[in-house]
Amino acid sequence: MDKEVKVTWVDSSSFGGAWMDKDEIKNTPMKYCQTLGFLIYEDDNIINVAQSISEENVMNILLIPKVCIKSICDTQDSKVSPCVKSQSL
Repeated sequence: MDKEVKVTWVDSSSFGGAWMDKDEIKNTPMKYCQTLGFLIYEDDNIINVAQSISEENVMNILLIPKVCIKSICDTQDSKVSPCVKSQSL
């Protein structure tokens, strides 16, 4: 069965169609997100996390670029430090 994980990642942001002062944009904080799900695929650049899985199927997949990931925590393994920081990815 696929590993259950909690992923903390930084989301991209966009700003509405209104004119904004450049200094106002500089003070905009990054948006940190957390995703809970099943790690179903990983390569050098991305991970795929599924909301739901069965033996043959997956549902509601989120593709997260690894450059956006701050940590991946194994929610099932309490024997070791569960979080892998982005420097190790």
